[in-house]
Amino acid sequence: MSRLAARITWALTALIVLNGTLAAGSANAGQGGSGGGGSSNSSQNAGWMYSPTTVVDINLDIPQSSMDQISCDMGAPRPYVPATFTLTYTSNSRGKPTVTTYGPWSVSVHTKGWYGSFRCLSSGEKAGLKVKFKSSTQRIDGIKKLTLNNMAQDSSYAHETLTYQIFRSMNVASPRTGFARVSINKEYRGFYLNLETYDDISLPQWYGATT
Repeated sequence: MSRLAARITWALTALIVLNGTLAAGSANAGQGGSGGGGSSNSSQNAGWMYSPTTVVDINLDIPQSSMDQISCDMGAPRPYVPATFTLTYTSNSRGKPTVTTYGPWSVSVHTKGWYGSFRCLSSGEKAGLKVKFKSSTQRIDGIKKLTLNNMAQDSSYAHETLTYQIFRSMNVASPRTGFARVSINKEYRGFYLNLETYDDISLPQWYGATT
């Protein structure tokens, strides 16, 4: 087993143990929010994607015309650029795998990250990413955006997930998390944290009004 695989296995084991420990006293079991207000059907429908034990496979086909707009200068503007998105998720029920595919869809993408985590996408590095679904009919259970953290500053891949789980157990509004294997133009770039995006889809889990 490689060092990275060992770290990921350890992290997932820790998450499962912590999840079970907190579940009894948590109002947010299963990473759901209880909040003070209403709930978002779209956000709840996509709950399967924001589980610490879920890993999805994402491919982004980014044409050269889009790559040319993505700067390797951390301080440069970061426009959303056109790309094509495909997500594949393999679930297992009683030992029988079921593969679900979303896409290919036309989306917009931009890089994210600052000091310590910024990476140059166009040079083949593992850049953090934001994915915006442009069509209301082409979304994953209503989700508008994906936030993919490259975890450049956390080789355990566990710190954010563990911290947010603890916050939610204390009724502090916090995003849910899953994981993703991300490829760019069919070239594997690495293992990412799939972080629930703060927006009008996720926040109604916690608040009755988001305006």
